Amino acid sequence: MPFTKGQSGNKSGRPAGSKNKTPEEIRTALLKFVDDNLEGVTKDFKKLKADKKLIFFEKIIRHVLPAPMSFEKLTEPQLDQLFAYLKRKYIEQNETEKEG
Repeated sequence: MPFTKGQSGNKSGRPAGSKNKTPEEIRTALLKFVDDNLEGVTKDFKKLKADKKLIFFEKIIRHVLPAPMSFEKLTEPQLDQLFAYLKRKYIEQNETEKEG
């Protein structure tokens, strides 16, 4: 029986928008590994050639940093909220500069 997109048949399935546990667990484990082995990782990294350093960063960074945000995917209310936040920060910054 084929599935229809968006209907798995599992009513108690993972809620839409919830984070995948696996990437979060990988990110946490990777950060712990680097913290626990920072001296050795740094020493080994310094031994790498420039092209290998770039490959290392390319592979590890996707597990540490969040994916870049795409403004095209934001809803109108999210864009309104972002605009209001940026406007508020801009006004606060200008007020601070006038006081100082």
